[in-house]
Amino acid sequence: MTEKRAYRTGSVYQRKSDGRWIGSIPDGHGGRARYVTGTDRADVMKRLEKARSSTTSPRGRSTETVASYLGRWLDGEVRRGRLRPRTASGYETLLRLHILPAIGRVRMDALTAGDIDHLVSGVLDHRSPQTARHVYKVIHRALGQAVRLDLLDKNPADRVEAPRVKAPTPSPLSVADARRFLSAAGDEPWFALYALAITTGMRRGELLALKWSDIDMEAGTVRVEKSLRQVDRYRFVREAPKTERSRRVLTIPAIALRALRSMPRTTTGYVFARADGRPLPPAEVTRGFQACLERHGFRRVRFHDLRHTAANLALDRMGGDIRAVSAMLGHASITTTVAIYGTAADDARRRAAKAMDDIFEGVG
Repeated sequence: MTEKRAYRTGSVYQRKSDGRWIGSIPDGHGGRARYVTGTDRADVMKRLEKARSSTTSPRGRSTETVASYLGRWLDGEVRRGRLRPRTASGYETLLRLHILPAIGRVRMDALTAGDIDHLVSGVLDHRSPQTARHVYKVIHRALGQAVRLDLLDKNPADRVEAPRVKAPTPSPLSVADARRFLSAAGDEPWFALYALAITTGMRRGELLALKWSDIDMEAGTVRVEKSLRQVDRYRFVREAPKTERSRRVLTIPAIALRALRSMPRTTTGYVFARADGRPLPPAEVTRGFQACLERHGFRRVRFHDLRHTAANLALDRMGGDIRAVSAMLGHASITTTVAIYGTAADDARRRAAKAMDDIFEGVG
């Protein structure tokens, strides 16, 4: 006998063929009904009540606009220290330029996966896949927090595919080209910068954040503890690295040490600076590096490829010791090093084994 219940609260009845209890409930959104079965009526009713609660709950409980929520969310993330200043600044820019113009006026309880997909597609129409992926990452993170705070029942961004981004292919200089480049660039004003990048694998931001107090000329070491970020045209910030492993002390090879010793000191203490002592803007360094390559007849590579060059050179001389190279580069995990340089490490180990074969050829 079917038990009469209010609309959307479901029904419970006992099936004559096998005596099992059957509970059914509409999905609440015009779709097919959901069913629960069992041998005990009370258990079925309990499970039916649980299903009813999840089915009839609203898709979103917050009636504020997306713009209002995202403003509160970003402010909260910053105040709780969950975002580094650089990351927070980037998020604010993505919200202002892309997310808020597209979905800022939509109410949270009306936001759909289609809205998110439209947002991402719009960014892809005018900007790079990398920018679109950053936009997706920000809105997905923000809406995930809304779910945890019971402002939304589900994250609509979960049903939208993140834009795919093709990672840049490393293009390191060969041993011969690295030697030729440093020989050719000896008279360049930023020669010490290039030499330090090629021989230590330091990141561009780490190099530009260096102060003379970070360098021990007698010991021949450099202490890497900061990274330089340009806030706007005139403001720069020396920030702590993202991970503890990025903090490291490196031995400075002789060619870079000689170049550093010949450099003039600035009143601000920055190693690499303009004549007035202000730090060098990262983009300006990249442009200067590209111009240097062109002047001396070298193929175009990114400044970051000097870091890849250092890694490959070190792997080759260390017989593929990827753990040592990971420490030199300051990677958060050796997994990162393996993912980028695993093949180069294998090749280096094979060359080391071949060198041993050549030494002991004909013996035994």
